[in-house]
Amino acid sequence: MSKSSLLFFCGFIILIYYFRLAESQEERSSVCLLENAPVQCGAFCSSLLFPVYDHNRKIERQWNETQKKLDRLEEQLLEIQKALAGIRLPEAKVPEKVPEKVTINSRQFFIEKNILADWETSENACNQMGGHLATFQSQEEFDYINAKLDRRELYWLGIHNGVDDRTLRSVSNGKRAKFIRLGGPFLSYCQENRCSFLMYDGRMFISQSDKKNHYICQADEL
Repeated sequence: MSKSSLLFFCGFIILIYYFRLAESQEERSSVCLLENAPVQCGAFCSSLLFPVYDHNRKIERQWNETQKKLDRLEEQLLEIQKALAGIRLPEAKVPEKVPEKVTINSRQFFIEKNILADWETSENACNQMGGHLATFQSQEEFDYINAKLDRRELYWLGIHNGVDDRTLRSVSNGKRAKFIRLGGPFLSYCQENRCSFLMYDGRMFISQSDKKNHYICQADEL
């Protein structure tokens, strides 16, 4: 290699060296060099996280206030429960079932379909309503009332006889019963024994007065 070529090569090498050195210094000047990494990074991170910490504190205060409100509501509910426990509500009254009222030819009858009683108790119940056990004045009345009855049930009537007098009388006025629909054998039996009349399945029958049946009342003295 000639002397001039060698000098040119060495000069080129020196230029490259200075050029790389200048470039390295420029890069170092644009980079933040940390002298105390924990302190410098901690302050930087804290500045970034401060809004998060502040928001969390606000949420915590709101939660504490909400919890206090819930505690107060719970106390109020307990007081209300105690107050309600001391209140006795009136018991609901079950409507009383009353006898069915039936009117025919200006006469009023009451059909008791809910209560069962013996003959004497039935008569007393009719007396409390201002009447007596029913006796009919005609076939028309008998048929009209019969149509209102449950044919499977028995109903006391106001016809009976006494211990000494076997005459079949109306309990309302003591007179001989005007309308009787009873077969001959039954009438013969009543000449020898106590009889109390009832209705069943569209007909008149007799029975012992201590049996419990439904009953029919009349409002008048006929």
